[in-house]
Amino acid sequence: METPTDSKSAQMLLDCRRDGLKATQWRQLKANPGRWIAFIAILAALLTISIFLRSWIFTALIVGYIFGVLSSYESWIKQGRLVWAFYLKIIDWTKVEELAVGKTQGD
Repeated sequence: METPTDSKSAQMLLDCRRDGLKATQWRQLKANPGRWIAFIAILAALLTISIFLRSWIFTALIVGYIFGVLSSYESWIKQGRLVWAFYLKIIDWTKVEELAVGKTQGD
């Protein structure tokens, strides 16, 4: 996974301000469908194998892992929504717009 540049991060912030945080978070989750498909396929295969082999402890571990991942994403989304109103107040949007078009901080 590539490290986001200042320009991409600034553009994401501008998208959040324009479209609302909820829409932008959903767009970020949908950005890499291949990664999600591979993740779900691997977990489904492991779950199927563990059920077929009647390894109930391994099945329980996989189900627990799935719930943990879903819980993590749920808390990430909730936290983002809670602090977004505060971010709107403190972010210097002129600097963000400059970064979005490619200007660096030192220019």
